[in-house]
Amino acid sequence: MARIDAEEKRRLAAAERGGAPISGRRAAYVAGALLVVAVLVLAFLQNTGEQHSPAAGMTATSGQAISLRDGMHLSVPVGAITGDKPVAAAYADQSPWDRHSPVSAPVDFSTSGEVIGRPVPSLQVPEALREAAAQGSVQVAYRSDDPSGWTEHPATYNRETHVLEARLEHFSTWQFWTWDWVSIGAGISQAAGEWTSRRSSDMPKCDSGIAKPAWFNFEAGMTDGAAMVIRSCAQGRKQDVGPPPHSTNNHPPHTP
Repeated sequence: MARIDAEEKRRLAAAERGGAPISGRRAAYVAGALLVVAVLVLAFLQNTGEQHSPAAGMTATSGQAISLRDGMHLSVPVGAITGDKPVAAAYADQSPWDRHSPVSAPVDFSTSGEVIGRPVPSLQVPEALREAAAQGSVQVAYRSDDPSGWTEHPATYNRETHVLEARLEHFSTWQFWTWDWVSIGAGISQAAGEWTSRRSSDMPKCDSGIAKPAWFNFEAGMTDGAAMVIRSCAQGRKQDVGPPPHSTNNHPPHTP
């Protein structure tokens, strides 16, 4: 009868239990591989945390990022704010920008510290606007004292990641925009119509300076936009009996 050594007995016993044994050398290889994987994962997590770890809610501190609606983000580099003061984000009321259409919601950024670095607002550009972004037709702007209400800020677009980003020097209300070609076309049509006397240059005047009553919330079809047949606007008045509209005929009688 062949002599069965201890190692063979161990292998046979393991086979009877339904599992193949792992030799000592193989077990050492497996343990070493697991250790290497663990070290790599830990290093990756630490490196990610040093760059832009997720922020909780609408605030972020040094090295964090705030995720907002419409694919918008704000990254706060390490050392960008004095004293590592937190940065807060809050959605603001929409304010129009002539001949532009909003791509994201307006967001007000603020901090009790001083901005000394370059916080980075970015937008993950949707597929429908990627060609426009590549051509520079998607912009980022902040609310300002400019007559238009907004001032464009330099931004760069990455064609590979489809991300448009800027580097801020101050906080205020920021928003991403694109050109409103419909209103631009209407403006051209209006100018041509005025030149040929087929359109009126008169604008409705709502200059009472009195806000519309709180109960008034219906202005469907009431606009002073270019190329409208009837331009109109609404305003409040002292008696608070209603917001009397003022209108002008944009298609005056024309004699060829």
